[in-house]
This record gives sequence, C-alpha cells and structure tokens, in this order.
Amino acid sequence: MAAPPWVILARVVRVRLAPGAEEAGEAEQAEHAAAAAEPGFAAAMALPPRLTALAAGVEAGEEEHAAAAAEPDFAAAVALPARVTVLAAGRGAHPDAEKPDGYPYIVTAGSDYLLAHFAAAPSYGTRFDDNPDSSHLVLVSRFNAAGGETTASAERVPDRAGGVPNLRNIGNVILYSCVGGDYRIAELQVDTGRDLATIVYLRLRSSHAEGWSTRQVAYPLSAEGRNWIPDGTVYADGTLWWFDLSWGILSCSATLSEANLLFHQFPGHAEDTTSVHTKRWVTASRGKLRYVAIIIPEGGGPARVSMWTRMMDDKGWNWYPKYSVSFEKIWNDKSYEETELPRNVPELVIVCPSNPDLVYFAVEKHIIGVNVPEHRVVDDKAFGQETLNMPGPPRPASGRYFIAWELPSTVARGNLASKARDKEQQLLQERTAASSSAGAKRTKLISGDAHPGV
Repeated sequence: MAAPPWVILARVVRVRLAPGAEEAGEAEQAEHAAAAAEPGFAAAMALPPRLTALAAGVEAGEEEHAAAAAEPDFAAAVALPARVTVLAAGRGAHPDAEKPDGYPYIVTAGSDYLLAHFAAAPSYGTRFDDNPDSSHLVLVSRFNAAGGETTASAERVPDRAGGVPNLRNIGNVILYSCVGGDYRIAELQVDTGRDLATIVYLRLRSSHAEGWSTRQVAYPLSAEGRNWIPDGTVYADGTLWWFDLSWGILSCSATLSEANLLFHQFPGHAEDTTSVHTKRWVTASRGKLRYVAIIIPEGGGPARVSMWTRMMDDKGWNWYPKYSVSFEKIWNDKSYEETELPRNVPELVIVCPSNPDLVYFAVEKHIIGVNVPEHRVVDDKAFGQETLNMPGPPRPASGRYFIAWELPSTVARGNLASKARDKEQQLLQERTAASSSAGAKRTKLISGDAHPGV
C-alpha cells in the first residue's frame, strides 16, 4: 500500500491584514523580538504595531466586507511532494473578529484535521495569558481541493467553563482520534512539586461536543523539583506522549481510563539544554514513537544523527536503537555534494510520517530530505525566512515551526489530479513549441534563408 502524500506544513498561519494596517519597522520588530525570548509557549505578549492596527478595528468598506464573506476560512496551495506549505486564514477564521490574531499557530495535525490556536490581541499565537477570552482553539476541517487550491472551514472548539482550568500551554495540547470516528482534545497541566497533575479533555463527536472534563493523575516527577517545559505532543500506539526536549517524555493511555503517567527519559546521552529545538525531536513515524537527535560528542569528533524507537516488550516500555550515522558519511555522499551546501551541522526539522529513515534538516535556507541509513539526499528545497512568519529576528527552522501533515484523501486526490493536469499542459506546450520551431526551420529552408551543408 502506497504511503499517503504529505507536506511540510508551516505552523504559523498567515492572515490577511486589515486595510490601513502597516508593517512594523525593523527597529520595532527587533524591540518586540527582544521581549519575546522563548522560554515556553504561553507568556503574555503585546502585539507589534501592525497588529495593534488590526486590533484597533480599522473600518472596511462594503467591497471589503463582501470579499471577506466570499473568501474561505482557510486556504493553502499544497506543495507536493513533501514541500513547504503555508496555510492562510481568512477573516472568518478568527474567533474574535474585533481582536484578530496576527500569528495563529497550528498545534497538531491529523489526516482529517488541523488544530490551531488563536489568541486575541494584544496576544498572539504562542503568546497569551490565562484569560479565557483571549485564547481559543479552532478545528480546521472539511477540506476541499479544486483548481490548485485547498480550502477548509473553521470550527471553534467550545471554550472551557464551569471551573475547568483555562488553557495553560499549547505545547501540552493534543488532538487525536477515538473509537467510532470521534476526536478528543487533551491538555496536560503540571505544577512543579505537586504530587498530582491534571488532564483537561474534551470529546468531539460528529454531531456535537461533550463538555470539558478533568482527571487527576499521579505525577511521577513531583520529587524532582524541576520545571516541566512542554515542547509538543504525539499520539502513537494508543498512547498519548507529552515531551520536554531537555529531559524526556510523559505518557498515558489514550483512553484516559487508566490515566497513570509514566516518565520516559531520553536515551543515549546526558541531559543537554543547549539548542534542543534544533537538535532533538519526538514524533510518530510508521505508527511508532520515534526520538531523533543530533549528537555532538563532548570530547570532539564528528556529529551524528541517531534515532530510537519506543516500544513495549515483556519488561515494559524500552528504547530500541534504529540507526546512528555520522554527518561525515552524509557530507561525503555525491548526492550531498551536488547540493553545493556547506558541510555544517544542520538544524533538525522533521521526520517523514511514513518512513522513519527519511529525516529533514535545514541548512542555509534549504530544507533537505536525507535517507539517513543510506547517507543520501533525496530532496532539496529552498525556503525563505518569511515562511516561518514570526515577528522579530530570524528563527531557526525546527519542529517548533514546521509539522508533517499527512493529507486528507480529498486533498491528496485533488492536488495529485491538479499536478497531473499541470504536467500534461506543460508537455503539450513543449510539443507545441517544438512543432513551431521545426515549422519555422522548414520555412526558412524552403525560402532559401538557410542552406544545409554550408
């Protein structure tokens, strides 16, 4: 069975600016970025000037209102195969139209949905406070592909009420499928030093959403006295996995009926908190949990990329090494030399969801796909820093800003058909051009403008 088509989806969603909103100057962007040093996903943050203009509710004319009503909630030009794709949000996607988010953030991706977080100005995307009115989850679903464009609808997830804790950190939020075609959203909330953690969850049925609920679970790291810093979530093997890249992973059964948290420390090397977002990632590939890391030996020597798989055996959960390859072998391969990229240790971006051997790295504004065991570059695509779509100075490419998205079947079929039509059209144009060139040459020969054999 062929693997489903997928793309590298930029996590930060583009938005349409309201009329009159101006781009922030370079100095203002730098000042804003200095305030936005990233310890986590949930610090309160003011908007840069251009988004303040958005939040001020700039008046729009009748034509602009008509355009807003006609445009889809979400749209994207899906780039196959496995290219960087950016999702754009129309005005109808924002839960609070009077305080639109300038940088909505895609929290997680599934084959039939995306889950995005929209904050209300003056917050944005990954930066928001604990005021429930300033933070909203939106389901991106009902995808359609036509004419080379993929569109989708926005479905607002019910806000929390009735004493249920507010959304705290989107790095701890996951959306996954349940038995019967329903979905569940779950957020893990951890407080340093406390014996209990809280799982806040909501079940989304095809016809309605059940109310938010909570479950208290024993926290296995309460005695450590160390902060849990959420970096992301994964669903694999019927298990929910929440990870802190500087430390390890917390897990529990996806049914939440036996919600005992387990801690899984990362294998292979000592703790290191330096540039973890560009050196490590946790993901699901071919249905299994994978941990991949770029390891630079402390005593010197070539950097390596290594992967482990977390699997259950008769002794419980264990890490199984999959491969460990020196970058020297990748750099020395002809396929890498043909890219003309420098022999620099790259930034780790993502792993192919259907092939754990295929890892994507960023090198000098290029995202390259490497079959690691074969040391071979199989994909090389340039990307612009604007793809990351964040205020302030350039950010490193990593799993924090990109996510692998296996396309819904309707999107995959529509875009593959559109690609086939484009290729057909290109071949037709090439044949027409070749035929015209040959006809012109024959005309010249007949008229005596050219003489064969001379």
